[in-house]
Amino acid sequence: EIYSDTWKKDISKQVESDIDSLAEQARSYLSDDGASVEAKLKDFALKLILLGHILDDLPRFKEWTIIKLNNLLDTCQEQPWGFTYLFKLGIVLGQGKVGNKDPSGKVVVAEDQRIGKVLVGEFRHFKDVNTHLWNMQTEVTQKDPNATVNEIASKLVKNGSVAVDADVGRELLLRGFQQYKAEYDKRFHQWNAGHMRQEDLAGELIAQAKRLHPCSADQWTKPVRDSIPSLLAGLAVYFTISKSGESYKRLLSAGSGHGQAVKINTGSSASGASSNAATTLKTETVLQRPHNIQILTMLRLFGFDSDVSTLQNQLMQIRTGEGKSMILGMCSLLLGLLGFRVRCVCYSEYLSQRDYKLFKDMFSAFSVNDRVVYSKITTFSEDQVERKGDIRALTIDLIYRKNL
Repeated sequence: EIYSDTWKKDISKQVESDIDSLAEQARSYLSDDGASVEAKLKDFALKLILLGHILDDLPRFKEWTIIKLNNLLDTCQEQPWGFTYLFKLGIVLGQGKVGNKDPSGKVVVAEDQRIGKVLVGEFRHFKDVNTHLWNMQTEVTQKDPNATVNEIASKLVKNGSVAVDADVGRELLLRGFQQYKAEYDKRFHQWNAGHMRQEDLAGELIAQAKRLHPCSADQWTKPVRDSIPSLLAGLAVYFTISKSGESYKRLLSAGSGHGQAVKINTGSSASGASSNAATTLKTETVLQRPHNIQILTMLRLFGFDSDVSTLQNQLMQIRTGEGKSMILGMCSLLLGLLGFRVRCVCYSEYLSQRDYKLFKDMFSAFSVNDRVVYSKITTFSEDQVERKGDIRALTIDLIYRKNL
């Protein structure tokens, strides 16, 4: 070998020492009161960027660097000022507003911007920032419900025949969406005003669904269809509260004097130049809630725009980024409440489990966890086969000419 083990150990110790030193320098910016700490937020963020480069570039030291970064962010989280501080920190990192400047001295270099985004995406402490950034990005691309409904194209296939254009009840879909939105806003404001608890909401929805029993795909009656917007709204509010309600109220408190908005001093302009620039955030941007297209998709899936008394088979095309996970989880919940057994299948075990975990607590809260199963397509196929018997045993019996 060109390099001895001793030399390698010495290099490793030196790198670990440098990581420790950077972490301690960063920690020194957290030792004062809230106002003083916030004034040094940009300095703290720069140290995180440096640690982020080690995390990204030196796989051998990734685990050690993650420990140090988690410790630093945990320290922030434990402080009385921690929530708003971490939110502001996540904003400047996620928007690429901190790091070394390019030769012009005005813009943060692309690599430091990328590292900032990696940190925000990797660490749980920035969950609310990720929600905010996602909502801001999708707000630009979100279409008006009317525009979305007008773009819906539907085909009908019967008995394997050629697909033909099918009617879409656009007016009914829009009416259902407006009913959903009115019910969502009403229930969310009831919770926000302290007039409704999560468990009370769950109890009301369970009771509402039970009043529609028994129902089946062959008995998809008008009372069931008419209840879909209200049930979806209640489930969506519960999802919002459980995933982001606490963060919303914290941010609302931090924005006292600003109503429904919080002013965040980033210490830099959009180009990265030092300034007294501030970003005003709507507190509602930390809320996790279904988007318009997801609700319209579910209304269509549940036949709200139809007067057919059976629940029709549907094949929906949902584009990347339009929220299949939300649609699957909400549909599973609603069908489970109505007494159905639900199977959600996916080609990937990882994606299947990820989507299941997103709604796992809600499945328990609404007592449908024994009726909803997420799995790979192959697992579903195997389960279907096994329902008809032990295929291995049956095959052996066939080979040895035993009675089947």
